[in-house]
Amino acid sequence: MKKVIIFSLLFVLSACSYDSSKVKTIVSQVKNDGVEHLKKELKLWTQKEEEQAPEQEVKNTPETKQYINEKIGFSFSYPGDIVLGQEVQTDTFVLDVKIKNIETDNVQGLSRDDLLIMSRNIEKGEFGDVSGWTLDNSKKIYRINDKIVEEGVVFSKVGVCSVVFERNLVFFEGNNLINIKLIADSSDIINENSTFFRSDKTNCGDSQVWIFARQGEFYSNLLQNKIGGTAQAWFNSFESIKNSLKIEESLEKTGLSQSVNIKQVNLSPGESGLKLIWPEISGIKQEEAYKKIVESLDFVENTGKTLEQVERNYKNCHCGLVGSSYAINYRKNNILGLSLVLTYKDSGARKVREERYNYIFDLNTGEKLNIQDLIKPDKINDLLKIINQKLQENIKIAKNKDNFSDFKGEFDKDNLDNFLLSEKGIQFFYNFSEIIPELKKFSFIFVSFDEFGKNNFLFNI
Repeated sequence: MKKVIIFSLLFVLSACSYDSSKVKTIVSQVKNDGVEHLKKELKLWTQKEEEQAPEQEVKNTPETKQYINEKIGFSFSYPGDIVLGQEVQTDTFVLDVKIKNIETDNVQGLSRDDLLIMSRNIEKGEFGDVSGWTLDNSKKIYRINDKIVEEGVVFSKVGVCSVVFERNLVFFEGNNLINIKLIADSSDIINENSTFFRSDKTNCGDSQVWIFARQGEFYSNLLQNKIGGTAQAWFNSFESIKNSLKIEESLEKTGLSQSVNIKQVNLSPGESGLKLIWPEISGIKQEEAYKKIVESLDFVENTGKTLEQVERNYKNCHCGLVGSSYAINYRKNNILGLSLVLTYKDSGARKVREERYNYIFDLNTGEKLNIQDLIKPDKINDLLKIINQKLQENIKIAKNKDNFSDFKGEFDKDNLDNFLLSEKGIQFFYNFSEIIPELKKFSFIFVSFDEFGKNNFLFNI
């Protein structure tokens, strides 16, 4: 009987890959001490293996890193072997996070007006295509934490020789454009998937280029986890980043001492074709302050018509007020900077025009703040000097570029009423449109906090 037990024991231990010297020890102990001792030894071994297993598993798990942007209010996790913000190299995936202010920063290939239209379109559920090269069947638009985002894949850009691997996720927060992009080096992916590429020695030399008709198929296979290798690892890494993305605001991030919420409201039915988006504010503790802000942002107060009048007019001629939207420009230290953008179209005209109303509210009182409320009185003239210098530079550029040789302008205190407070400074607007409408693009004058100095403000900006 003992022989049978020992044979069975050796079979089990060999199947579990235990050390042979330990097996011999156990067998000899079975002869001397019997089966009960064997049971105790096996229990101790099992406990030891179970304790060591989790530690081994942790060692084999890739490190996960966190990306947190408290200023905008978003965060996500990403695999530790991904490189953040460097040039893409062989055997690396590069994570590129770009944050651009659409009022003040240069976004290559897109004007401020382009970006404003794009942000409004995304809010309406229309794909904006910030990259300009997104593969058609990869375009998606959906919500993350009540924020509408768009995503897509870019496989090529300018020219037949272009081969890139980029996954993009884009959203707007206030006046900021946020683009999260994961980039892979193309060389390994091309080598591993040669049937999707071809040679074009005439135009591209020895480089392999896309068989363009198969890009859609390549993307579909990635969705189904059929490609494998480097390409699938790149694609799936972005998927994990996307799934971990959180977009939110907190009092700590906004610098507010009270919970102020701004909700987007569609005033008109979607089937009418009229796109009227309006801000709805709540959460302000002081009732009087809340009433003042609501009155300032009232629809009739800003458009001169009731909603019913606007809808009736649009139904008759698709003209008059044809659209509205808003942007949050500044939300910090109990100051709220918000712009209403109203779009008008004349009867029979093809082009539309925009009117923008910029508000800065003191959230403690509800009062609208003007430039004199923000800037120390003895610093107003210093500000005017900076603005006028920038205006004359704009006029000089306009004369040289567009042959507007006979116009001039001077910024005075009356022009200070029209301004926009942003995270980086103040945008002023000079009205050239009465002279030549084409001069509007030269009317934007931005003065950064660094140029003027934050210590010149009455408020903590």
